[in-house]
Amino acid sequence: MKFIHIVLCLSFFSSISLQAQVTEIIEDVKNTTSNVVEEIEDFVEDYQFKRKIPKRYDNRLEAYYTYDYLDPDNLYDAWKSETIGYYRTVNKEFNYHLIGTLHQRYDNGFLFEAGFTRIWHRKIFSDAAFSMGSDVDYLQMLRFDFNTYYKFLQHENLIASLGIAWINYHDVHEDTILRAGLAYYYKRWIIEYVYFQNRSNPGKVDTSTNQVSVGYGQEFKHWTYFIYSRGKQGYLATYLDIPQEVNSKSYEITLKHRHWFGKNYGPFLHIIYTNLDQVYEKYNLSLGLFWQF
Repeated sequence: MKFIHIVLCLSFFSSISLQAQVTEIIEDVKNTTSNVVEEIEDFVEDYQFKRKIPKRYDNRLEAYYTYDYLDPDNLYDAWKSETIGYYRTVNKEFNYHLIGTLHQRYDNGFLFEAGFTRIWHRKIFSDAAFSMGSDVDYLQMLRFDFNTYYKFLQHENLIASLGIAWINYHDVHEDTILRAGLAYYYKRWIIEYVYFQNRSNPGKVDTSTNQVSVGYGQEFKHWTYFIYSRGKQGYLATYLDIPQEVNSKSYEITLKHRHWFGKNYGPFLHIIYTNLDQVYEKYNLSLGLFWQF
């Protein structure tokens, strides 16, 4: 009799264990099936989308108009500018750009920029830019930027960056900016954090800025970016009889959108709000068109 009870108990616990294993297997199958279905849907969507792209475009032209309204407006006039940019993809490893901007303020000025991006290795690439401005106090005389990027993870969708920029103004001032960033790419999302450390000379005035951005979209469809930065801007006011350090808190909110109306053209829009503590508030609007060929 005891033997029968033992057998029945073992059978009962075995059935419970077997049922739990079957339930776990069913859940694993459901999760796996769900993931497979999601990957198939993404593949089909990407495939159908890619079929609509006739070819890769190696050239892009952009033209846009920018208007800045500053408050208090009794101290600052509106700032306006017109920009034309040309972007060229030479091959899979190298591309460059040329940009010219005409600024209209109390004195008109012109800024020219040339830059490139170079892929050195499957995981490593760099970009650089050089710009020079005409002799007005609100433009730099010379500026040089250089950044290097390295891809991490199995899918190479985590990108770390280090960079440096040097700016020489028309007066005695110059800035040196160090940059470190980390960007994560997930499907159509891009999330990035960048830290800037700036030293202004003369005076060795050190300031820093933190920037966070979130982007969503897909090439040949649309791109939307939200960017928020917060930090300080500082320099030594040498125009005073007794030079004094100026150090103002600032933050900036940016919204960017680019939309393809056709296979190779469309409009883009930038809206930027800048708050420089106890100096001014600036409302920026840029409207432009791009054409790929």
